Amino acid sequence: MTQHQHKILSAFIISAVTFLSFEALSFTAGIYELRAYFALAVYIAIFHIFWIGFIFDLHLKHREPVDLTSARYRGLLRQALKQRFQHFLNWRYFKHYINYLILPAILFWSVIILIFLNPFRESMKQIVIIASSFALTVVYWHMKEHVTARLESRMPWLKVLAAVKLFAAFMAFAALFGFVWYFGLSQNFLFYFVLGATFFLIYQALYQYDFHSGTLLFSVLLCSVLIGLAAIWIYRVWSVEYFTAALALLALYNTLWGLIHHYIDRTLTARITFEYIIMAVVVLSIVYATHNFANRLV
Repeated sequence: MTQHQHKILSAFIISAVTFLSFEALSFTAGIYELRAYFALAVYIAIFHIFWIGFIFDLHLKHREPVDLTSARYRGLLRQALKQRFQHFLNWRYFKHYINYLILPAILFWSVIILIFLNPFRESMKQIVIIASSFALTVVYWHMKEHVTARLESRMPWLKVLAAVKLFAAFMAFAALFGFVWYFGLSQNFLFYFVLGATFFLIYQALYQYDFHSGTLLFSVLLCSVLIGLAAIWIYRVWSVEYFTAALALLALYNTLWGLIHHYIDRTLTARITFEYIIMAVVVLSIVYATHNFANRLV
């Protein structure tokens, strides 16, 4: 089997498993078996972690044979295990492995929450399942390309992945707003979870572009705090339509992330800044004009 055929087979397997597992979760939620629903979600999440580890291990494992002469048959098992799993013990490789987990985890658990909040809305669930399955397939395909190239990033795939990250941010914000409003949780809960999701999404993007420094992390944290504060404002004035709330917050997220990216890439100009601001204003204006602020929980 050629490398290209192996990538196609790998993408087909994870696409099929992801789609069918989401359909199974949708059915379980539809019959309102919530204990089984969350148990199944945990098992599927473990499978995704295993799959990421398997792909990571498949391409970065040590391929040289154990030196029997130097080992002299003593500590042979220890040496073999050390060489076999040394890519997991290498901090540079291990950081990549952790980074691979961020985006699938945010996407997966956002889907879990949204299906839980809408157990009987079949059309909405199918849209979420199909879109998220496709997004996860793109994420795993990029990961496969990345590890096949021995952790060398390819710019075309990073551009495609940027769209997936915006979708993941939208799903995460919608899931968090819906969860908080459904259970009547405080604005502090929303603030910290939006802050955490934003920080990890931006950090993951910067890591893929090989941008990381102490000053930069502080800037990312500051942007995450700003988005968290914006989420509190939306929590106070918005209605229970969490998809429009997420879209409004996404406009701010896209603006801040775009400015950070262009600044680090040394392509930030007054024109680009103006374009991002205008784009955010247009999106917010459309959402504001079409939103029903009278529809609130008492």
